[in-house]
Amino acid sequence: VSRVEGLTFPESVRLLAERVGIVLPEADVPGEEASENESIYHALRFAARFFHDSLGSTDEAEVARSYLKKRGVTPEAVKTFGIGFAPDGWDHLIKAAEAAPINVEILEKAGLVVPRKDGSGHYDRYRYRLIFPIFSHVGKVLGFGGRILREDDEPKYINSPETAVYNKSRVLYGLYHAKNAIRSREEVILVEGYTDVVALYQAGVQHVVASSGTALTDDQVSALSRYARTIVLLYDADKAG
Repeated sequence: VSRVEGLTFPESVRLLAERVGIVLPEADVPGEEASENESIYHALRFAARFFHDSLGSTDEAEVARSYLKKRGVTPEAVKTFGIGFAPDGWDHLIKAAEAAPINVEILEKAGLVVPRKDGSGHYDRYRYRLIFPIFSHVGKVLGFGGRILREDDEPKYINSPETAVYNKSRVLYGLYHAKNAIRSREEVILVEGYTDVVALYQAGVQHVVASSGTALTDDQVSALSRYARTIVLLYDADKAG
């Protein structure tokens, strides 16, 4: 894993532990504190679980479950891609994180909350939206894309801002799930949106990624070149925007 993914030994251990459900101790050496980046990753993992659990367990999420069913997204695909739901309200995630406990300043640095203009606190960035976690190529949650569920809401998508761990020009949505299929075919299909990736993946076309709401960048092409010799562009046949 270390050689193939270009990770350090501790990163490889943590990746494999997360994959099989083993909980590793956090900062168990006296005087050692987790780095800020690790704290941000922890907050992002927590948020991904919070959103995913909300989709499956709350009455309010019925509108999101109905939307996914209408779009033909299977329960298996929901689980595979960790799709979730952000409840309607200003502080649902904040309250859940406080109980964890996760510092609200770390939530802000993770792009999960926004400071109020009057300085009175923070509010949840994602409210009443379908949530798509964005994973790194090794399966770490880096950010989220939130799609509207009310047609009068704007904008259609709210995406995570740039953070210490998320540079959107370098990230491809779905690469974590697609990389083995891409390697075996030496080809990747590049689409526009999250639901495009999910729909193709569950239909058996698994060598597919999306450019996460950005124009195709040099860094994204470089990342894909590690896995594929051919990139097939399959963008929507409409005018941009």
